[in-house]
Amino acid sequence: MTAPRPFRFVILGGGSAGWITANLFAHHWQDRDVEIHVVESPDIGIIGVGEGSTPQLKAFFDQMGIAESDWMPACDATYKIGIRFTGWSKEPGFDSYFHPFPAPLDMYSQPGFIRNAALRRAGINVPAHPDNFYLSPHLAAQRKGPYPSENFPFDLSYGYHFDAYKLGDFLRRHAATLGVKHIPVRVNQVIVNPSGDVEALLGEDGKRIEGDFFIDCSGFRAMINEKALGAKYIPFDGNLFNNRAVVMPTAPERDAAGSPAIATGAIAMEAGWRWSIPLTTRHGNGYVFRTPIWMQMLLRLNFAPHWGC
Repeated sequence: MTAPRPFRFVILGGGSAGWITANLFAHHWQDRDVEIHVVESPDIGIIGVGEGSTPQLKAFFDQMGIAESDWMPACDATYKIGIRFTGWSKEPGFDSYFHPFPAPLDMYSQPGFIRNAALRRAGINVPAHPDNFYLSPHLAAQRKGPYPSENFPFDLSYGYHFDAYKLGDFLRRHAATLGVKHIPVRVNQVIVNPSGDVEALLGEDGKRIEGDFFIDCSGFRAMINEKALGAKYIPFDGNLFNNRAVVMPTAPERDAAGSPAIATGAIAMEAGWRWSIPLTTRHGNGYVFRTPIWMQMLLRLNFAPHWGC
């Protein structure tokens, strides 16, 4: 009589999503009889243009017990304490706005902002620019990091900018130390049994990868959720002002003291907007715009280059 095998989780797709999932499962279920497999195609690239996160990524690393000094240098990462929106308003004095992440200290100044904003809407000319009421915009202007000195007992909420390729690689290597099994193969088919449950993945090498619970991290391919299980994809492109993006990485930008920016930039442009993401080794830039109708027709007919989406 053979012993029952461990409960097997199979994650289809690597990248940040797949490897974050694998690490969380392996970390929290170290005392359980489980196996975790990540099936990742070696020839499908990661979409990465220099990424920015919310504070939830910090919460992930805190849960995992992974120090910033270990993963940030490996991923060309910098701190992100908010987003600077520039050129989105023509109102004098409001051409730029800094969107801060929530922080405990802000609860003392935020009531003043809410009060002044209400007064201004009522026609009373009082200062109501949000940058004047939050700490993060002032830190970002001075390129100061999110760690206060000991005599300032307030935490600051923050995220990161990072290289998506390198983050995926770092998380893959860390997952291996937790016992996660990496299966580098392209999946050609998802096998669904008569009851409608996913039974296995079939690799292009003919290998059958069975599991008890499958997680779809295959991105735009949506091999499990959409193609195999028939989950309806509801497009939103008809409601978007922009439908294309061109990416232009440049050399890293530093101030006179050698410090990188600690905020993502979102700059309004004539045909759309562009992002600005500072890493330690390069600066990620992208222009998001809308293709004219005549160009969209040419793209569908393959008469013009595909600039990315």
